[in-house]
Amino acid sequence: SQPGSGALFWFEWPIATPAQAPEETAPPLPSTSVFEVLVVDDNAMNLMITQVQLHAAWPQAKVTQASSGAQALALIQTQHFDLALVDMVMPDMDGLALTRALRQLPAPVHTLPIVALTANTNPLDEQHCLEAGMDMVLHKPINPKAMARTISRAMALSMHRGRT
Repeated sequence: SQPGSGALFWFEWPIATPAQAPEETAPPLPSTSVFEVLVVDDNAMNLMITQVQLHAAWPQAKVTQASSGAQALALIQTQHFDLALVDMVMPDMDGLALTRALRQLPAPVHTLPIVALTANTNPLDEQHCLEAGMDMVLHKPINPKAMARTISRAMALSMHRGRT
């Protein structure tokens, strides 16, 4: 520093993120869990990566893939799923439109837990997902720990809704 000019300095402070509120936590879903999940994404590589990550965490999970919202809508009306992981942005029928359509179907389909998959980090996009009826949002690229937490919460939601 120089007299009369002041000084320039800085410091770094590690900031811990607050713990999740108790109502948002769920016990981890055991790796031996058996459940059926539908993964919807128009990108074949994203479908493959998500399936690999799901099977790494839950080897016994049954994963069904759909490459469009319309295909997913048809599958959901004919097969049982415990959870849907749905890409937010897809051509033709995007994840928001698919979710709105699913929420209009009769029970038990309309109570299916839906987790949005999106590379969009804008808080407004997350809000649009929730307003469309999605239960949670998982950001791409998918972090395995975040995926485990989110899916555990979604499966707890599924049990709360009486789906499983």
